[in-house]
Amino acid sequence: MTVTSTSAELLSSNTSTSKPFEIVHKRGYLWAAWNAGNMGKDLICGNNPLSVFEQILSKGDGSYYPAAVVDVLARDGFFVKKKTYVVITDPGLGKKMLMEPNNKEDGLYNGGEIFEKTKAIAGKANIITLPFARHKKLVNFAGPFFVTKEVNKHKEAYQTIAAKMITNWAKHSEENVSEGGVNASKGLHVYTSQSIAKALLNFDSNEELPNLIVQMTEKIFKEMHGIPENPFSNQQRTFTMGQAALNEIVDAVYKAANSEPTDSFISAMCHKKENNVAVFSEEEVKDMIKVVFIGGQETTATLLTRSLYYLCKYPEWQQLLVEEALQDKDTLLQAFFAETLRLHPPAYGQARELTQNSDFLETGEELSAGTTLLFLHIFSQKDASRWPDPLSFNPYRFQGLASPFDDRTKLFPFGMGPNICLGKRYAQSIAKEFIQTLVKGHEIKFARTHNGDETMGFMLHLKEDLYITVSQRN
Repeated sequence: MTVTSTSAELLSSNTSTSKPFEIVHKRGYLWAAWNAGNMGKDLICGNNPLSVFEQILSKGDGSYYPAAVVDVLARDGFFVKKKTYVVITDPGLGKKMLMEPNNKEDGLYNGGEIFEKTKAIAGKANIITLPFARHKKLVNFAGPFFVTKEVNKHKEAYQTIAAKMITNWAKHSEENVSEGGVNASKGLHVYTSQSIAKALLNFDSNEELPNLIVQMTEKIFKEMHGIPENPFSNQQRTFTMGQAALNEIVDAVYKAANSEPTDSFISAMCHKKENNVAVFSEEEVKDMIKVVFIGGQETTATLLTRSLYYLCKYPEWQQLLVEEALQDKDTLLQAFFAETLRLHPPAYGQARELTQNSDFLETGEELSAGTTLLFLHIFSQKDASRWPDPLSFNPYRFQGLASPFDDRTKLFPFGMGPNICLGKRYAQSIAKEFIQTLVKGHEIKFARTHNGDETMGFMLHLKEDLYITVSQRN
C-alpha cells in the first residue's frame, strides 16, 4: 500500500492488483469538497467532490478503477474528523452493497432466503438515509400505492398540468421574442411539484397548497444548490434557510393530509390504524413528505430539464418521439430517458456504512466498522470498459430491451435492492406525460447558448438554467 500526503502523490500513486477486484489505495489527506478552497498546497482541493474522486479513480483511458480506499479529513463545524471511504465504481461491488438489507431487525426485507444470502455476501451494512426508510412496515404499506395502475391513475391530470404550462411557454415565446426565452428549469420545478402534489397528496393544481410547495421548493434549491465558492462564508446560513423552507412545506402538507382521510398516499399514512392505534408516527409521515419533495420532486425536474436540453441539442429526436407518441408508444422515449440518466443521474451515488469489521472487497484487507461504502454509479455508467463510446448521447444503445431500466448489471439511476427508489414509476410517468404532451403539439429550441455544464449540489443538475423558445408544431 502506498502512503502519501500530497495531492500529486495521491493522484499518481501506484495501484495494487488483487483478486477478485482491482483496488487502488489512496491514503492521505483529502478535504471534503464543501471545505475546499485555498486550504493548503498539500491537500487535494476543489469545489466539486465528484471531480476529486474522478481524479483518484480514473485510469486515464475513459475507464475507472473498480474501487478506491480513501482517507478523508472533513470539517464538521469547527472540528476536523477523519473518515475512511471505499469509493466504488464496479457494478458488481455496487450491486453487492445495494442488495444488503439494513439489518435483521428492521431491514426492508422480512428475513428469509434473500436476507440470509445477502447477509452472507456483504456482512452488516446500514443505509445512510432518513429514518423512515428503515421500517419494513412502510414498504409493506406503500407497495399498493406504487404499482402501475395506481401510478397511471393521475395520467390525465399530469397531461392537463403539462399542457397549461407548455401553452403559457409558447405564448410567452411569441410575445416576448427579445427576452431570451422562457426559463424551462424553473417551469419544470413547478410542473413536477404540482404533479407530485396530485399523485401522492391528491391535491388539485389550482389549490393553495401546491403553490406553497412550488414557492418553498424553489426557495430551498435556490439556497442549497451547488457548493459556495467560499464555503465558510454562507454555508451554515443557506443550510438553515433551506431547512426552514423545507419545514414549512412539511408542516403544511402534514396538516392538510391529516385533516380528513382521502385516497392519497400521505393521507392514508396519516390515518392508517391497527387496533385503533396509529401505525405511523407524525415524525415518520413527515420524513416521507421530505422524501417525496426532495427525493422525488427535484430528481424528476432535473431529469426533465436535461431531457429538454438534449431535445434542443438533437432536434431530430423531437420528430422521432412525436411519431412514437402519436402511435401511443413509448419505447424510444424510455430509451431516451435511460440514456439521459446514464450520463446525468440526478442522484449520482448511494452509500452504506459498515456496522462491523468486514472484508467487503474480498482482498484480504479488513475494513473497520464505521467505514462508508460509496457507490458512485455516475462513474460506472460512463466507464469505457463497459459502455462503447460512453460519453456520447446515444439512446439507441438500449434498443431491443423491453425496459432499459431492467438491466441492473450496468444501470443504477434508481438504485436497486431493499432501498430501490419507490417512486421511480411516478417519476417515469410524470416525465413521460410532459415530454409526449410537449412534442405532440410544439417544437423547442435553445433561446440562449448553453454548454450543458453541470454541478454537484444537493443533486447533480445543470450549472445554468435552461432557457428555450416554444412554438407550435406545423
